[in-house]
Amino acid sequence: MAEETTIARAAELHGIGLHTGAAVRLELLPAPAGAGVTFVRTDLPDCPKIEASLENLHFRPRRTVLARGGAEVNTTEHLLSALAGSGVRNVEVRLDGPELPGLDGSAQPYLEAILGAGVAPQGLPAPELTVTEPIVLSENGAFLAAVPEPQGGFRVSYTLDYRQFRTDGAAVPPSLEALLTQHLDFLLDPTVYAREIAPARTFVFEDEVRALRAANLGMGANSKNTVVLGREGIVDNELRFRDEFVRHKVLDLLGDLYLLGVVPSCRVVALKSGHALNVKLALKIQGQLHSMRSRDN
Repeated sequence: MAEETTIARAAELHGIGLHTGAAVRLELLPAPAGAGVTFVRTDLPDCPKIEASLENLHFRPRRTVLARGGAEVNTTEHLLSALAGSGVRNVEVRLDGPELPGLDGSAQPYLEAILGAGVAPQGLPAPELTVTEPIVLSENGAFLAAVPEPQGGFRVSYTLDYRQFRTDGAAVPPSLEALLTQHLDFLLDPTVYAREIAPARTFVFEDEVRALRAANLGMGANSKNTVVLGREGIVDNELRFRDEFVRHKVLDLLGDLYLLGVVPSCRVVALKSGHALNVKLALKIQGQLHSMRSRDN
C-alpha cells in the first residue's frame, strides 16, 4: 500500500512565468500527512491559500490555473507532474507572483528540487483511487479515455497528431512528419519518469506565436524554455528526445490528473488531448468515485 509522503526539507527555485513573463520566487515546504498540495500567494494581503484540487480549477487557454477568493496561480501542471512522478503527496508551495516559474519548460528542475530536498515517508497509508468503469471523452477531434488497468498502476498510451499544422497544401518533409505524429506508451515509475518524461519541454508552433502574444500569453517564453516548431523544423534549438512533444503531453496529462490528489490506478488512452480535456477526465474520475461512495452508503 502506498504511503503518505512529503519533502524532507525546504527547496527554492527562481524564474519567470511562461505566460505572464513575471519574475517569481518559489519555495517548497514540507506539509503534514493528508494536507495535499497547497499554493500560498505570499505577495498578496493575508497570503491566501489555494489548494491543488479540482474544486479550485479555472479553465484558461494553454495552462492549468487554480483560483480561490480572487487569488490565482497559473501554469501549475509542471510542478504537479513532478510531484506525481516522484510520489510526493503533501507539500506547501509558496510563491510571490501569479504564475509558477517556467524554468527550462519541463518538469526536470522541479523534480531535481524535490529529490534534492528528499522524499520523506509519513507513516500513514495514502488514499487510493481506482477507475472501475470506462470513461470516454471526445472534443474537437481529441479523444481521451480512462479504463480499468487489471495489473494496477497508471499507464498512458498517447498519440500526438499535428499533421493539420501544414495547411498550405505543401508536402510535409519526412523529418517534419516524424515530429507531427508521435506515439508513446508509458507506465508510471519514478525512475522511468525521471529519465523519460520529466526532461520533455513545452513546445509551440512558430505560426502560433504572434496570436499567443496578442492574447498576452507566452510573454515569458523564449528559445531556452520553449521548443518552437517552424515550417522547416525546430527553430534555434535541439530536441532532447526525437519524440519530445508526445513526452511533454504525457507530462502535462499526469500533472493535470494530479489535481485528484492522487495518481489514479487506470489506463489512459489519449489522442491529441490537451489541458481542457485532461481536467475534464479528472472531473469524471472524481465523479465516478463520488458515485461509488454514494452507492456504498
